[in-house]
Amino acid sequence: MLQDTSKYSAIGSYPWILTPVAFVFATVFAFNALGDGLRDAIDPY
Repeated sequence: MLQDTSKYSAIGSYPWILTPVAFVFATVFAFNALGDGLRDAIDPY
């Protein structure tokens, strides 16, 4: 599905193809936020 997004005409016709991109972005953001929270909890200064 991600390979199909390399064609811009496919994105215009089928915007739901970008759904996996949203899940990858959310996963990376969640791990980043978790890491920041753990760092702040362990070393608050």
